[in-house]
Amino acid sequence: MTMRLCQHILGKSIITSDGKKIGKVYDLIASRCYVFPKVSVAVIKPRRSSRSNVSIREIIRSAKVRKRKSHMYLPWSTVNQIEKKSISLKIDEEQWKRLCNRAHREPGMRRKLSLARDVLNEQIVDTDGHFIDRVDDVKIEKIESSWRVIGLDIGVEGAMERLGFEKVMNKLGIKLPEKLIPWYLVERVTKKDKKLFLKIPAEIL
Repeated sequence: MTMRLCQHILGKSIITSDGKKIGKVYDLIASRCYVFPKVSVAVIKPRRSSRSNVSIREIIRSAKVRKRKSHMYLPWSTVNQIEKKSISLKIDEEQWKRLCNRAHREPGMRRKLSLARDVLNEQIVDTDGHFIDRVDDVKIEKIESSWRVIGLDIGVEGAMERLGFEKVMNKLGIKLPEKLIPWYLVERVTKKDKKLFLKIPAEIL
């Protein structure tokens, strides 16, 4: 199962096994100690009745703000199914309350990768520091029992979907070509400079 962060994950409501809506997904956190980073935590913005509809652009803008006092943290292992408009959990509301903030205290949390905050919209540069493109979306895939970051979407398709033109393109039967940089080509992500450095020069891509 393959998905894009903006298109399929961000902004979706989280629903417990007993049908309670607890908030929306604002970010995913992944461990860097794998060739393809493993998604381990979802950052959740608690539900507010006055803010039922939030745009992807607003979610990304919020994710870039490093102060997350109002956000909660949910182990990604509790996710049961990713549906069209929501994400259902394996646990009920009481279990959610007990678990949600334990994830924030996981060892090495600060060293992990926040996909919306640290990756989306950031510059991609080659091994010589030359600008290549910006990250339009992040592709993730379910491999056996875990979700992994597969690559960086720099194609027009990802940008159009994020801007909300997906339905229009589908109605018109427009399918844009995908352009993906595999994650294993990423050397490092620098939070201070807000750049993703590749292991190779641009001409090899």
